[in-house]
Amino acid sequence: MGFSLNSFCSLLLGKEPLVPEVRESSDQGAPIVVSNPEFEVTQEFNKIADKISE
Repeated sequence: MGFSLNSFCSLLLGKEPLVPEVRESSDQGAPIVVSNPEFEVTQEFNKIADKISE
């Protein structure tokens, strides 16, 4: 019994680049969305959060 890609329903919420600033900020206890609200990655995280909350 095999599975095809069509048998799963998924939604791409967004694409986040792997940037050191996100990890460094989290390691310091301040999420990037708090420590740097103008950062491009922060704006992408906010777009994903908006999609989830709809």
